[in-house]
Amino acid sequence: MTRNKLNTNAKRKLKDLSNNTDPEFDSPTQQPYKKGSKKLSKNNTSVHSIHEGLSSDKTPDNQKHAYNTQTSTPLQYPYPLPFPGPPPAHSGSYPSFSWPPPPVADNNVLGHIMQYITTIDSRLSNLENMDKKIDKLESFCENMENLYIRVKKTETGIETLTSQMTEVQDICVSHKIKLDELCVEKDTMWVAIAAGGAGSPGKGSKIKKELEQIQKQNEELKSTVTDLQCESLKQNLVFYGVVDQPGENTDSLLKGFIRSEINIKSEIKFVNVRRINSKFNPRPILASLSEQYPSDILAKRKRLIPILKEARSQNVKAVLLKDKLYIDNDVFDPLKHKQFIKESTVAFPSGASSGNSKAKSTVGSNDDDPDPNSSMAEKED
Repeated sequence: MTRNKLNTNAKRKLKDLSNNTDPEFDSPTQQPYKKGSKKLSKNNTSVHSIHEGLSSDKTPDNQKHAYNTQTSTPLQYPYPLPFPGPPPAHSGSYPSFSWPPPPVADNNVLGHIMQYITTIDSRLSNLENMDKKIDKLESFCENMENLYIRVKKTETGIETLTSQMTEVQDICVSHKIKLDELCVEKDTMWVAIAAGGAGSPGKGSKIKKELEQIQKQNEELKSTVTDLQCESLKQNLVFYGVVDQPGENTDSLLKGFIRSEINIKSEIKFVNVRRINSKFNPRPILASLSEQYPSDILAKRKRLIPILKEARSQNVKAVLLKDKLYIDNDVFDPLKHKQFIKESTVAFPSGASSGNSKAKSTVGSNDDDPDPNSSMAEKED
């Protein structure tokens, strides 16, 4: 009932408006004429066009679809026009106006709007991401600029080092050339010195004198060493022909040999008694009572003993001390005493092959000493 009353009142008002022909009303909207009415008419026209855009093609089917999709209270069919036409001209009092009903909400339009809003939101988020990326790109550009500066500095340093290395190489080449020249000069100097100092007067003779002094000192040192060796080996006795016995006591064996073979009944105390390695069989026994010379002195003595015998055969005073032969109180000189030199063979004493044969003892000699009595020659005079 209420809806019917509302429809009746609306129809009546529309009729009154259509009958209104007062000249004071504006013709397009039948409104009282005021300043700015054109602006109002423009606004009304724009609102009307917007509403027409929202609800165009008002066919019964479209009206039914709008009725099904609207959210407000549905109106009775046929629906009233949202914007009535021009009111009829009428004379008399001003007509009363009522606000038109609100426009019907269209879900399709709202969906499109939401879609546009979502698209705009996504684009804004993309813009934010792009802004962040741009910030990162700016920082990257700054880092690249700093890196470029460092690379330029490094290149400058490398160029400096390259130039310095070139200078060092040039210096090394010059030093090498100078070193080669010094080597050549040194070789020339040594050649001149070896030739007697022809190229360097005064230097060759001086070096020769120094070399002679060094050689002389070397010989003196060798002689001193030989004397020391002789001192360490003196007071030794070497007994040949004593038969080896398994598990023997060399000291007791030697003492028994002296009592039985040499007929020395007194007790002899030996410092050290031992057998020595030798080419003779049985091995000789070494007892530390007399001097024993090293092999080089024995070799010299071996060469001097024939001369010693020849000098004594000619009734010339001759004494052999260690490795020195003195003839008439003069040291043996091959040029001065050449009359005593002759070729002779020296026979070594042969040891007995059995225990019954007598062994020979040598004082101050080794197994290489050819003359057992040579040590006695030292003690003559």
